[in-house]
Amino acid sequence: PAPIEPVIMQLEFRVEHTLDEIWTMTENKPSAALQNALQRAASENVRVSAQGLKDLGYFFANGFAGVTENDAFANQLYGLSLEVSDGKNIQALHDLGYQALHGFGMEKDFNMAHDMLAAAHKGGHPLSSPMLQYMQTHNLVPR
Repeated sequence: PAPIEPVIMQLEFRVEHTLDEIWTMTENKPSAALQNALQRAASENVRVSAQGLKDLGYFFANGFAGVTENDAFANQLYGLSLEVSDGKNIQALHDLGYQALHGFGMEKDFNMAHDMLAAAHKGGHPLSSPMLQYMQTHNLVPR
């Protein structure tokens, strides 16, 4: 296995690079919500950083806080949130599962959707159970 320190440094670099990229995407003065999420994403506290990245993903998935909707970029942010949190950000799991289920910013991937939503459900996300039931009802559950 790779030594942990270089892996952490690579992840920190990718997060920092992604946050720099977001700053360049904001043509006008960023909204207070966007500034707040960017500050949290840059935090050294893993939970705070993961939630900030997840929130940024949500902003890009929905075109909130003065950013242009970009589902593919949102999915990258959800993925970074999961990397930073070691797969423990329940909201990022749910949101990425939702994106995979509907094919927002990626090809529809029912296996990925099911895995992400099941993990979010296990972690207590209240909306993941209805999504899993929807998948079962419409025969979208992987075999």
